[in-house]
Amino acid sequence: MRNRTDGKLAYREDLVDDVADALGENTRVGVIEASTEFTRQMVPAWLMSSTRSRAA
Repeated sequence: MRNRTDGKLAYREDLVDDVADALGENTRVGVIEASTEFTRQMVPAWLMSSTRSRAA
């Protein structure tokens, strides 16, 4: 894995840590799962179904 010096890695790590704190998650996988579930609930069902049909 390459080290990036543009600050994006540090930003992403801070972002994930902030979301983990806000959601009460203690693992990065938990953060991704909780964020994904939140997004699924917030995005209208019609958008999710049309996105799935385009990917197939």
